[in-house]
Amino acid sequence: MSNSIERVQTELESLGYRTTEYNSPQGRVVSFGYEIEAGSRRGEQVMVGVSFQEEGYPEYPPHWVHVTPPLSDGKQGVVQKYHDSNGREWLAMSRPPGDLWDRLPTKHMATYISEHLRRIWNDT
Repeated sequence: MSNSIERVQTELESLGYRTTEYNSPQGRVVSFGYEIEAGSRRGEQVMVGVSFQEEGYPEYPPHWVHVTPPLSDGKQGVVQKYHDSNGREWLAMSRPPGDLWDRLPTKHMATYISEHLRRIWNDT
C-alpha cells in the first residue's frame, strides 16, 4: 500500500501539514496535526492519521481514521486502541467515506479533511 500512503503524504504536505508515518495494526499510517472543526470537541488539537484497507488511492480513500489522544466519535463500527512505537495511545476507527467520496468529481485529501473529518466530529 506504499503508493497510496506516499501519495496521501505528498498531498497533505502540499496543503501545509507536517506529516509523520508509522506502522499500526491497520497498516502504514500517515499522521498530521489537526484541529477538530465541528461538534462538541471543536477547537481541540489532536493528531489524526489515515490508513488504507484497499490500495488504489484516490479511487479508494483512506478507510481508517486514527486519533491521539484517543477520542471516539461515539459511532458504531470497528474501533481499536493501540500504542505506536513512541508509546502514544491511538484509537483507530473504521470510517470509510464511501457515500461522500463516490459523489466527488475530484478526489483528494483537501476534501477528505474538509468534508469527511468534519462529518466524523460533527455529532460529538
